[in-house]
Amino acid sequence: MKNSYIYFLSVLTILTFYGFSGSNYFSKEDGKKIFVDQKCISCHSVKSFDLISKKKDATDFSSGNKTWTAEFLSQYLKKEIKLDGALHKNIFKGTDDQLKTLIDWLLALKTQSKK
Repeated sequence: MKNSYIYFLSVLTILTFYGFSGSNYFSKEDGKKIFVDQKCISCHSVKSFDLISKKKDATDFSSGNKTWTAEFLSQYLKKEIKLDGALHKNIFKGTDDQLKTLIDWLLALKTQSKK
């Protein structure tokens, strides 16, 4: 009985950690860190996370944008497509995983604003 209990707890522990390892459970904070590390804050703000740009006309992403899609943001931040006739000023210099995390975070801001 004791061995069965230990086995059950071991399997449960492994499944718990395995479940969190592939999810975006921590991506909101990771997205915020990437936003700061990539210096997005020099031109953009996310006031809902106390990320305030010093630029007076900074775009606030707190409520997201209803027209953004992950594909659009990925291409725009890689300077592959234009927005309002212009490419993004800076190409995203992080990894593809960091870009995905940042985009997921930005899109999550859109859904949070509906609440």
